[in-house]
Amino acid sequence: MTDQLALFPTVAAPAPAPRTYVSMYDDLLKETAQAMLLAPGCATRDDLFNLLQEKLPQASPATRRVNAYKILERFFPPGVPQPPVVAWWPQLTERDRLQLLLYEFGFSDHLVDDFLRQVLCPLAQAGRRVLPVEVLHAFVTVCLLRPDRKSGDRLLRLLKKAGWVTVAGEDLHLQAVAPSWAVMLYCLHREFGDGRAYPLAALLAARFRHVFFLTESAVEEVLLQA
Repeated sequence: MTDQLALFPTVAAPAPAPRTYVSMYDDLLKETAQAMLLAPGCATRDDLFNLLQEKLPQASPATRRVNAYKILERFFPPGVPQPPVVAWWPQLTERDRLQLLLYEFGFSDHLVDDFLRQVLCPLAQAGRRVLPVEVLHAFVTVCLLRPDRKSGDRLLRLLKKAGWVTVAGEDLHLQAVAPSWAVMLYCLHREFGDGRAYPLAALLAARFRHVFFLTESAVEEVLLQA
């Protein structure tokens, strides 16, 4: 654990369970939103890949190809004709869309997911809303086993664009990220929509809980309304 992380006793070290951390690529949120609109007209994942190479805004064909690949890698798993978020996309507000993109981001990028789970959520639930930007960079260094300023900067940009943090000087300021009812329904469907019965403990350990900084009582209230 680095000295920066040691300053914050509520911030946990990366979990000992095997996790694969890689340097973070650009978030491509605007391009991903474009992909969500194009996906319903594509019969296959390859069709979407080819269409994105034509439609993405970057001037270089090589850059469009790499970006198309990253979008599919993150949000369109092989063997899944259309991920659930595509069907929900037209009914969502702009804020809902940004929240769901960050929520989905964590499924493919463990660096994003673990920073939310191990750093931001514990701080928010402890009533703390400010932490030095260097804590983020220290966390990235611990996860990647080396300093990687670009990955830290990209993680910070993603959190800012999605509305999770603002930056003032050298500090991060956590924002209120209360999800809408539509976002909560999506998350419940995403994690528990396979028709099986789940114990309350599993529901209280839902991934959306740490993404949106929810307390157990907040999750219970959502379940009562579902």
